[in-house]
Amino acid sequence: MDSPTREVPKKKLLLVLGAFIAFIALLVVITKMSDSGVSSSGVAQVEQQENNVYEIGETAELGNFAISIDHITYKIEGSNHFLELNASVKNTGDKAQRVSSNMFALIDDMDKNYQADIGKSDITKLTVNPGITQKGKVVFEVPKDVSGFFVAVGPDSLDLGGADYVYFDARSDRK
Repeated sequence: MDSPTREVPKKKLLLVLGAFIAFIALLVVITKMSDSGVSSSGVAQVEQQENNVYEIGETAELGNFAISIDHITYKIEGSNHFLELNASVKNTGDKAQRVSSNMFALIDDMDKNYQADIGKSDITKLTVNPGITQKGKVVFEVPKDVSGFFVAVGPDSLDLGGADYVYFDARSDRK
């Protein structure tokens, strides 16, 4: 006599398979994040990208944005040192676009990367309509003895490696 076989419901099998695929996709994303974007750019690599390096006050095109770093200010609050970017971001596209301080990063002359201080920055998850320019500040806490900064501007989304960046040369703007 044949022993009865238990059949796994199709929905349960699809659910387990879907969860496995999602897990693999998450691992791929995490791996790509650690190897992509600004974290892999050092000063030497930035300097080689002549067409993507702009001076303070110039305007760079990045996707549907025209971006400029209008002015840089260095501030000291107690023992903390801050670099404050006054930035302008214009939506040149035909639909509303999201702008965030996460689009901005600093690279110092020792190839260390700095992320914006969201609590001190004005540009935090804003929606900018077509043709509108959003002005605001992006603030970074930096060590007092570090200089030679490049400002890297990229997408306000997960960079899986291959996203475009533009850079602003802030090495001689420290006052």
